[in-house]
Amino acid sequence: MNFDTIFRHVSEHIRNEGVGGTARWMLRRAQWRFHERLYGISTEAVIPMSELGIDNGEAGEYQPTDYTDFAKIMRVLELKPQQHVFVDFGAGKKSRFGRL
Repeated sequence: MNFDTIFRHVSEHIRNEGVGGTARWMLRRAQWRFHERLYGISTEAVIPMSELGIDNGEAGEYQPTDYTDFAKIMRVLELKPQQHVFVDFGAGKKSRFGRL
């Protein structure tokens, strides 16, 4: 992404969300990018199933869950590692570690 595109996105957010909303958006984007690099994954885009090699007319597109939202969900569920197992089947995207 080049500087002009970044500037355009930030300007648009300031117009629509104000300075505070834009600051929160930028922080969330930075957190997302941090997690993507940390885990070696790419989850950011909305992708049609056909682009993932999935031919199923009943399937919707791949759409990631925001890391902040996921953390909130996990807190509300109050999962305890000693008592619970959490399995994320994902959408079949690949990371540097292989299939997710």
